[in-house]
Amino acid sequence: KAVVSTQSTGGTACIANPDVLDLATLQPEEDHYMFPLGSEGQRIRVNITRVGPGGRISYGRVTWIKRPGVHVITSGKEKTPIGHWETPYSRQTVRFGRILPSDGGVYEVRVAKPGKYRPVSAHIAVTVPEVLAFQKGAHNSHAKKWNLGVKVRSSYPNAMLRWYRTLSPSGDHVERLGVTTIHGEGSAHLHVEPIPAVYRAILTIPTPTGMLQYEAQLDLTSK
Repeated sequence: KAVVSTQSTGGTACIANPDVLDLATLQPEEDHYMFPLGSEGQRIRVNITRVGPGGRISYGRVTWIKRPGVHVITSGKEKTPIGHWETPYSRQTVRFGRILPSDGGVYEVRVAKPGKYRPVSAHIAVTVPEVLAFQKGAHNSHAKKWNLGVKVRSSYPNAMLRWYRTLSPSGDHVERLGVTTIHGEGSAHLHVEPIPAVYRAILTIPTPTGMLQYEAQLDLTSK
């Protein structure tokens, strides 16, 4: 219950206000989710339990907001707009379409009813992991070459990974090393002559909303 302050001769005391009640309790199934880019079937969920008698909380009392900023996913008695998100089960769940970079952030669920009930809210964090990263160092292969490896955290198919190395400190001498097609999450490797340089991997991913591009670097100039 909410509390209000009252003044007494002995100082300030806090007493419960019996006229202001919690409408519901909110319990997220998880506080933090990791959703790889392009993954499907992802969802976040909060269990909403009404305090006291009265049965279920009306879906119209439940609001979902995506932060940063204030992007209202659903609110009021209007149905959730058809699009990237769905909110079944009396808005206790938010289902995602194929995960996009913009899906990372904090999702706030709020339950409110004007009158004698105070609003309650809960927050769930969603992280889209780093899409492209070099694996540590360069490993020698049996052919006396370096075996370069990158980790790809994306489920989108038909991505193109282009490999480069920069041979001069000024960056104006760039050598193309090859192209690898990526069909989902996993690792990619390239065997190269053991030449000290800065090695770059550039990943281009076609998506329904446009092309995404990520870059990773590995400095082997002192190798």
